[in-house]
Amino acid sequence: MNNEPTDTNPASDTPENPAENPAPVEAYTPYTAPSPKRVKMAPFEGAKPYAQLLIFLGLTLISIFVLMIILLMMQATGKVNLLVLDSSNTYSDPDVLKVLKVLQIISSIVIFILPVFVFVLMATRKRLAFLQVNKIGKFSILFIGGLLMIFGSPLINYLSEINSHMQFPQWMHGVEQWMKDSQTKDDVLTAAFINHQTFYDLIVNLIMIALVAAISEELFFRGVMQKILIKMTKNTHAGIWITGIVFSAIHVQFYGFLPRMLMGVYLGYLLVWSGSLWVTIFAHFINNGAAVVFAYLEERKKIPASIDSIGSNGSEIWYVIGSTAIVILLLFALYKLSAKKNDFSLATQGNILS
Repeated sequence: MNNEPTDTNPASDTPENPAENPAPVEAYTPYTAPSPKRVKMAPFEGAKPYAQLLIFLGLTLISIFVLMIILLMMQATGKVNLLVLDSSNTYSDPDVLKVLKVLQIISSIVIFILPVFVFVLMATRKRLAFLQVNKIGKFSILFIGGLLMIFGSPLINYLSEINSHMQFPQWMHGVEQWMKDSQTKDDVLTAAFINHQTFYDLIVNLIMIALVAAISEELFFRGVMQKILIKMTKNTHAGIWITGIVFSAIHVQFYGFLPRMLMGVYLGYLLVWSGSLWVTIFAHFINNGAAVVFAYLEERKKIPASIDSIGSNGSEIWYVIGSTAIVILLLFALYKLSAKKNDFSLATQGNILS
């Protein structure tokens, strides 16, 4: 007879260790990373420099056509009389000058800013970086860049005087006369703008002649055209000089062609050295604004009447020599203070244009 106790508890049949009876394991599913979102490129982002230049010039021609439509609409609605505005005899009329100033601002915006705006939408996704307006630049470069425009004035006046004696062969007499007439007309209009200025006129002229012109022309020439030409020629210096020549020619003031070309070249190198379009805009503003402010102060006898023409007289050659020496020193300082290779590579490698 078996006297061993019998375990009658059914729970004793269940193992105490859960590992002896593990839960069912789900089938392994490998992780699949989400496919990267496709970035939509600008329509002409991969275009060759030659194609981009043609596109930009085409947009400029369209902008000129748009301006013509605007002017014709203003003429048709009686807002302006273009035939009257085209005559220098009416420049003494304050109302005519007000209209001319408004038209000048409209022209700068439509011809220079509009094609730039459309082009960067079509040619790149890095629009601010392409135009190099995404950073201010070093204050020291900004300051010296504007200072050079002031101290370089006697040198510029001297070059203007040399340029004014330009003569053509007899068979080009018609072209020479057209250039002289264009220069005279522009000089008369500029004098009408900046002579007899009230304080209100001074502010309007600073906006029109200095601010709007500096922003629009720098965006057009240094912001877009120079970059395309540097990429197209594969040479920074060639791109800068070609842009400077076009910059001067577009003003149709051929008896001031040489100094304006050199100013355009200087602004081109200033952009390369600084890496910021704001630096060239500021320097351009100082150059144009100085003429407006000097005219205002001269009329009130706050400064000598000939201060803005120093260097144009042959007896003032020492001013020209001093101006040239200061310009050279300031250019050397700008180069030394520049970001050098980092910003220089931005203009030469064309990594934004490609």
